[in-house]
Amino acid sequence: MNNKNILLVDIGNTSVCVSVGNGKTMSDVDRVNTAHCSHDLIRRSIALVSKGRKPAGGVLCSVVPGMNPSWRREMASAVGHKPIVVGSKL
Repeated sequence: MNNKNILLVDIGNTSVCVSVGNGKTMSDVDRVNTAHCSHDLIRRSIALVSKGRKPAGGVLCSVVPGMNPSWRREMASAVGHKPIVVGSKL
């Protein structure tokens, strides 16, 4: 069976929304305070929504470029390759 789950991260000024989607639905949305994102918190949030399953890929959308490197690194670790990054200059 093909894994079609994608790790989805939306970094906003106030909060970060983390979820897993499969093209039809999103599940287990987690929200964390943007200002309090540490590598440990990022890993816990990704683990919470992934439920121990390795997503096939990741998409990172952000309006806070300073947060991108930490999230990109942890997302790459979780899915095995770099996430697609969506920004204002897509």
